[in-house]
Amino acid sequence: MKKVLLSICLLALCSACQQRLTSYVNPFVGTDGHGHTYPGAIVPFGMIQPGPDTRQGGWDGCSGYHYSDDTIYGFSHTHLSGTGCEDYGDVLLMPFSDQDFPADSIRHEDYLSTFSHQDEEAHPGYYAVKLQRNGVKVELTCNERFACHHYTFPKGEKHGFVIDLNHRDRLIAGRIVAEGKDLILGSRESNAWNPDQHCYFAIQAPYESIAYRANGTQAIVWLPEEVNACDVYVAISGTDQQGALANLNAASHESFEVMCHQADSIWESALSKVEIKGASKEQRRVFYTALYHCFTAPYLWSDVDGRYRGMDQNVHQAPEGRNIYTVFSLWDTYRTLNPLLTLLEPQRTQDFVYTFLQQFRQGGELTMWELASHETHCMIGYHAVPVILEAYRAGLVPDSIQRPLLEAMVATSNRTEAHRSYAAEGYLCADIDNESVSKTLEYAYDDWCIAQFAKALGDDSLYVLYSRRAQSYQNIFEGFMHPRRNGAFITPFDPTEVNNHFTEANSWQYSSYVPHDVCHWIEMQGGKEAAERFLDTLFESKNALSGRNQADITGLIGIYAHGNEPSHHAAYLYAFLGKPEKSSALVHKVLNELYTSRPDGLCGNEDCGQMSAWYVMSALGFYPVCPGSGEYVTVEPLFKEAVIHRDGGTDLVIRKSDFPVGKFWHPGSDWSMKAEHFLDATQVSIDDSLRMLPAPTFSRWEQRFEGMDTLEISMPAFAQSGNIRIYYTLDGSLPDTNAMLYQQPIVLASDQTVRAIAYNSTLGYGPEMQHVATRFVTDRRLSYLTKPDPQYYEDGEQGLIDHIYASTNFRIGGWQGWTGDMQVVVDLLSAKPVHTVGVDCLESMRAWIFYPASVEVETSLDGERYVAFGKTTNTQFPPEKQRQEEQNRNLFQVKGNAQARYVRITVHNFGKMPTWHTSAGEQAWLFVDEVVCE
Repeated sequence: MKKVLLSICLLALCSACQQRLTSYVNPFVGTDGHGHTYPGAIVPFGMIQPGPDTRQGGWDGCSGYHYSDDTIYGFSHTHLSGTGCEDYGDVLLMPFSDQDFPADSIRHEDYLSTFSHQDEEAHPGYYAVKLQRNGVKVELTCNERFACHHYTFPKGEKHGFVIDLNHRDRLIAGRIVAEGKDLILGSRESNAWNPDQHCYFAIQAPYESIAYRANGTQAIVWLPEEVNACDVYVAISGTDQQGALANLNAASHESFEVMCHQADSIWESALSKVEIKGASKEQRRVFYTALYHCFTAPYLWSDVDGRYRGMDQNVHQAPEGRNIYTVFSLWDTYRTLNPLLTLLEPQRTQDFVYTFLQQFRQGGELTMWELASHETHCMIGYHAVPVILEAYRAGLVPDSIQRPLLEAMVATSNRTEAHRSYAAEGYLCADIDNESVSKTLEYAYDDWCIAQFAKALGDDSLYVLYSRRAQSYQNIFEGFMHPRRNGAFITPFDPTEVNNHFTEANSWQYSSYVPHDVCHWIEMQGGKEAAERFLDTLFESKNALSGRNQADITGLIGIYAHGNEPSHHAAYLYAFLGKPEKSSALVHKVLNELYTSRPDGLCGNEDCGQMSAWYVMSALGFYPVCPGSGEYVTVEPLFKEAVIHRDGGTDLVIRKSDFPVGKFWHPGSDWSMKAEHFLDATQVSIDDSLRMLPAPTFSRWEQRFEGMDTLEISMPAFAQSGNIRIYYTLDGSLPDTNAMLYQQPIVLASDQTVRAIAYNSTLGYGPEMQHVATRFVTDRRLSYLTKPDPQYYEDGEQGLIDHIYASTNFRIGGWQGWTGDMQVVVDLLSAKPVHTVGVDCLESMRAWIFYPASVEVETSLDGERYVAFGKTTNTQFPPEKQRQEEQNRNLFQVKGNAQARYVRITVHNFGKMPTWHTSAGEQAWLFVDEVVCE
């Protein structure tokens, strides 16, 4: 191998190439801390991502690599960039030299190697490392669909490489088969985030012999002794073996040096879409590394012949000129990455939209978080909708698929019981689904997007319907966005608390999320001054977060968390208040303090490009607060000048000296920067003619009451002006203006269902609310000896004996949780015969909730002297045995015979989670709903 060619391949180390944009990219950014990126080789949006694997699993090992590690297991060919769930790591190869292996199966310990970052290098399309175990140098590069490994071995030793399909994800089935003298074929079916992922591969290498291990799921590939350096080509496919072969044979197999140089040229062309001037060297490193990450996902999914595995797991054919993609992290990327790609990658964006339509046709829904033709249903919302609307605004959605896409939007928005309940009630109730506040807010925004798309297509009825659904955010607003249950706001309420009512956030971080109706949100806050105080507190408060420890909440400025997505728009809201200088100052603070070119240069998960896209667009000076609206809020650009080269369009030139700051930019599909496109007031809002009343609110959210109680009904503070009346019924009928007019509190003396609705002669009826009241009459009382965790304490002590059974979805409440043992005393109020004592427990192993190890019962007549009643040990559901069930409940009973007034129950926590669990060694949770004494 010629050193001159190699130096070119290693990305222009000569002085003549110092200014190539690829020289500014550091693929190690985000591999440390919680960035969850990987440093391996990839070309823009490529199907294959060959790279090193240093971790088998764990949250900070989601990509397979973490910078703090010093051991490499091998080099697999699929990796996720910045996700919060682990998967991929398919088809592991690891070179060896002068080594023997066991005769039955190979362990990772038999071939893994330590390494040093001093012997590691990464550039766009290239990765290299020297293995300390055997001195082998490994270099990786790739094109769109296949990778090339270049191994340099120590001379005079016997060497080769291992293929191991038993890596990371649980292997369902696998095969490795030699074909001819230089071809190896195989497949891998695995279970992880995608529970049934298919990966087929074809490897071309000049091997001498192959030895199989572990029933053909591992192979030791021996190279000829005279070969001290060789290229190994690997192609993959999610379709079938034919697809992998086609991808391998699609192009001539150039030498490693040539492929590496080609990959660098592809990246140089991609990065050249944006030129910046007047930036420091560090700023250029951060910017072009961020742009590099923006061109990583989604990944190409269809094979070179256009075939691909669909959501129905059948093989489909994409039309000529169309590609299918995978890895859509839409809850993250719709906010900034997809709008950026609509501008920079219009043809690819068209393919994304086409992919969405095919996914709907094959799977019955627009994707939420799709991975290798499997809908993970991770995160929330139906955020393919704003991506489609954004593409439509840019003129990228053909007429022939517009109506089918609208039908797909509507079907997806009504797909589940939670969606339908949200639509009917005007918000998502906390006892219907977890993360109800976040879901209500994001559904409302998506509904606004559906309304806009329907309006553009001339469907007035859908436009009206979804414009009204888009106002659902009003029904959970009480100064903050606040969870509701049983028609009322849940109390006590702490906006700093991270809990199951929000998605990876708290109320502070979600309470400004009304991107489609910001001006009305300002009115609800009490006007611009009140809204400004809210934002000031968000960014300046010293209040610590409370509630659940959420690893995703990072990059804090006050309570604002830049390391996660829910409040990524918040700094730009000052522009709506006429304070653009505050937006610019905060945006620049984030740009300059929370992004660097070091491995820990991201303050949170990269999330498939969203974190980096925020940097790119914010540095350029414009941001889509409401994606799909066609409107961008402008701030002071970070650089003296930037030029965006649009495919087939006019260059977009942004000069800091004359860029309009604090404006609302409507560039249109041609992305022009005419003066009339920069407005002083936003056009994004809901039509006044479609405004509707919010829902009334009940004064208490608990279903259970004792003795007699009263129930009040009111309207939210922001809606109390005007002639609004509240009508209610007690007989189960739907209230209207003929029902009882609410004038004073309702007296509750027995089980009661109250239905209420607000009416205004101008706006008509608002959503109907319902409150169910159950009179609690019992002959016993319960007291805690060990108290549950405050996060899981709803309904209090008597909630364990109220005969109201919770759903197995513990996230919507009703369960009480302990990280240690539970010990309670039930007072029967008088001496009674006791024959059975039962404890209703939950199991949700993925959420660390395990059935108890045992239940022990004692009884007493005086509450002082207790005697043993009985004990049961959990042998039916031993936690040591791995089970796949997500959530189940079981009544653990202790039988005996006693005369007692007091019953002391001790439920023993399982303890540390078993070795098979992904979080082995961590403390398990114990969840209890109901205690039975009979």
